[in-house]
Amino acid sequence: MKVAVEGTMRRWLLLIVCLLMSAAATPTMAQGQRLENVGVLLLHGKRAEPPDNLTGLQRALEAAGARVLVPEMTWSGRRILSSTFEQAMTDIDEQVAKLRAEGATRIVVGGHGMGGNAALGYAARRRDLMAVMIVGPGHTPDRGALRRGAATDVERARRMIRAGGGDAVASFFDNYQGRAQPITATANAYFSWYDPNGVAIMPRNARALRLNPLPFLYLIGTRDPIFSLGAGYTFDIGNRNPASRYMTVQADRRGTPDAGAREIVAWLSGLPR
Repeated sequence: MKVAVEGTMRRWLLLIVCLLMSAAATPTMAQGQRLENVGVLLLHGKRAEPPDNLTGLQRALEAAGARVLVPEMTWSGRRILSSTFEQAMTDIDEQVAKLRAEGATRIVVGGHGMGGNAALGYAARRRDLMAVMIVGPGHTPDRGALRRGAATDVERARRMIRAGGGDAVASFFDNYQGRAQPITATANAYFSWYDPNGVAIMPRNARALRLNPLPFLYLIGTRDPIFSLGAGYTFDIGNRNPASRYMTVQADRRGTPDAGAREIVAWLSGLPR
């Protein structure tokens, strides 16, 4: 009798151990689908061709159950710059509508480089988002070499607009990855993106985010050119939600989405439902 009982107990213990090992090896639906019903719009960087370097982050988000779109935006290598900043906000509206049509009930807008700039601008203007995240953000016409280099052409675009030539196309200055690389665009489009006091300035849009205090993720690589500006440049200005986070990873700007993919998924998974 004692031998039979011990044998039964051993079998039960073995079954319990197997079940625990199986649970650890194979995520449950709750673990694997923790971003179920979440739609994430990822906006690529300047002159990129999507998904470019957002593929790893996209896969990580999809593995967690999110629906993800990485559309081509007006600042892609093929289109640059085919519309103004405000027109780009309408383009983002269309992509958000696609996510909702696919069943997403909670929307996150995030971006890399110039896409991070646009994501922040969008969050400052819309009220129905779950969160906003900027990952290795770029495009700082209010600062440094870009501001200095673009100053003459920003003023030229301003004069064209005042003279009624806002829709006229011309070649304008741009600084891309440390090199001067002209942009062919309308005066309206160029001025909207490069005016150092205009609508595409991240601190300005972060300030507007105070009126719509979403969870705000600012993820920056330690080898990114604007890492030295710290949290005070944009994050501290727009941080009005207890779930907001300023995070750093060991990466340059291009490598930041991959380096921070796990942290991004964990942050989104921990947000209030």
